[in-house]
Amino acid sequence: MIDKNLALVCGASMTRTAVAILSCLAAAACTSAPMPATWTRTDSQATDPAQLESAKAICRSEMEQAQLVTNARGLVSIPLPGQESPLLKVYVGCMARHGYAPAG
Repeated sequence: MIDKNLALVCGASMTRTAVAILSCLAAAACTSAPMPATWTRTDSQATDPAQLESAKAICRSEMEQAQLVTNARGLVSIPLPGQESPLLKVYVGCMARHGYAPAG
């Protein structure tokens, strides 16, 4: 009986430890890749600030939705060294669909 209780306590402790580690990795992934600060039009036209802000809002929402789906599935997005985060890829891809590319 004592062995069973010990196994339950150890299992719960290991689960908490795993959750803590994954939470730290998720936080590190979120802070590892900064969002581009400036954007240019891919068609070389002048940038309309109102359209740019609208596209940014839409793409932030799309990125947040991707984060919610990732969390709901119990996944953690971890970027590989030298690669941007999967959530940043969602944002940049959305901006590309709206006709913008990171400047610089």
